Amino acid sequence: GMQLGFSWLLSSQGSLYPMGAEDAYRLKLGSSISFAINPFQYSISIVDRRFGVVTGIGFNFNFYRFQGGTTLGMNRDGVFVDSTLLQGGAKVASSKLRTGYFTVPLLLELQSPRRGYWKRFYIAAGVIGGVKMYATTKVRYNGNRELYHSNAFFINDVQFATTVRIGLGPMHLYANYYPMGLFEQGRGPTFYPIEFGMLLFSF
Repeated sequence: GMQLGFSWLLSSQGSLYPMGAEDAYRLKLGSSISFAINPFQYSISIVDRRFGVVTGIGFNFNFYRFQGGTTLGMNRDGVFVDSTLLQGGAKVASSKLRTGYFTVPLLLELQSPRRGYWKRFYIAAGVIGGVKMYATTKVRYNGNRELYHSNAFFINDVQFATTVRIGLGPMHLYANYYPMGLFEQGRGPTFYPIEFGMLLFSF
């Protein structure tokens, strides 16, 4: 189905509020979101349709919105905070990093005995593999002026997340954690993406 939630970054100290040189990467937590769509699912029952394996194909999109109005730049050494607009006196209204991944989940799922769709309880855990489709930045400044950059930004091309999901009937909550980090090792600050939210609707 379709999922909507928050998309945040944990620092290497496990904080949502990075300090020092990493402070420029601080996010607007209330508007940094994740959107996922999983159009194809395949389930394999192992034990009496109560325990099995779930896989499929999907897409995951993240929108990281920065607080300070800075954006990302990159050179041969790695990614850096680009504050050119601010230094030039521009009034930055919003700055965000957008990423998109093609995803394949592999989950183990346990369901309660079938008592109708609305009463069925289920819990699942596993991993989600992903291949990066794009990474772009967008800055809106001085009214309606916009600046776009589409680069690799040394964001990991291949990614995976550990995930847990729990639900009752159509109500479904999820949480994902990415232990590889957002950027390639040594090419950017250490941040670990986390996502959590709910199922909007199922197909």
